Amino acid sequence: MKSIYIEKPGTVRLAEIPDPPMEPRDVHVRVRYCGICGTDLGILSGDMGFVRSGLIRYPARIGHEWSGIVERVGPAVTMVRPGDRVIGDNSISCGECEHCRRGDYLKCTHRRGSVGTIRCWPGAFAEYMRMPEWHLHVLPDNISMEEAALTEPCTIAYNAVLMCRITGGETVLVLGTGAIGLAAVTIAKVFGAGKVIAVGRQEGKLAIAERMGADVVINSVKEDVLPAVLRETDGKGADCAVECSGAIGFVGQASELIAGKGIFALAGFYETTLDRFPIDDFVVKAQTLCGTIGHPGVLDAVVRLISERKLDVKPLITGVVPMEKGVEAFYEAAAGSSGRIKTLIEFNRE
Repeated sequence: MKSIYIEKPGTVRLAEIPDPPMEPRDVHVRVRYCGICGTDLGILSGDMGFVRSGLIRYPARIGHEWSGIVERVGPAVTMVRPGDRVIGDNSISCGECEHCRRGDYLKCTHRRGSVGTIRCWPGAFAEYMRMPEWHLHVLPDNISMEEAALTEPCTIAYNAVLMCRITGGETVLVLGTGAIGLAAVTIAKVFGAGKVIAVGRQEGKLAIAERMGADVVINSVKEDVLPAVLRETDGKGADCAVECSGAIGFVGQASELIAGKGIFALAGFYETTLDRFPIDDFVVKAQTLCGTIGHPGVLDAVVRLISERKLDVKPLITGVVPMEKGVEAFYEAAAGSSGRIKTLIEFNRE
């Protein structure tokens, strides 16, 4: 089969590789779409902490934002069947320990890696991939395969908004207008936010943020974000914030951007340490700073939002390219092409 993989920092290749091996509870999935993520680009550059720590090694078969169709199943598989349209969790558990038997996969004592990233379980930039049956989720008929490939970044947005503990009427600040940030705008509204303020650098993406439910948009290139947020919140700061931009400066301003007892959820990687962080401000204001990722248990909730048309992910798809042009798409994404939110690479055209 053919696969797009990162051979070494700076080099992406499309090449023939062996079909994945199968264990009794494994499922052989025919990949349909896989999205290019910022983490993939960090692996391509080699300039990320997981590479430096040795948790990601080359060559790396990447890809963790995917959708596919079950091609065949192992002899012990009972949860899915050939023809099912599926997506999957990112963290791969052993399936056998006491935590896995309870379905609490993140507590697995023998985790086998993450799809296409940490301790790289072979990723989805390929014609086929294998997945343990317990990590697959069957899609409802009214979700397209393109939409399904966007569920993974939406789980990160969902988890971040969940951590904000919205009860109704709060002002939510969303920093960053990539796929995660834009999804967070809608999800915050679904959770009951009274006002959503979206911050970004490109007018086109800010227009999409408005389309997805933002009440106020702030262009950080044109005005200073902190005074703009204070202006929009009568000087109090937002009740909570979801930081998706990866801009370390916003983290340094976190205690000022949110009000007393506010929550600041980090949904990105920053690849640095933070000096002179105002810890005492957080203590005095009784604020919360928390990190978040997507994890098992959230995917079904995101699928439900998309299926019920409460979350529209179509505006996040700004390009679809065939597998044969996938390498070129990676280099273009790494160059930072303006206006790109999510590029999907298509495999196995129907």
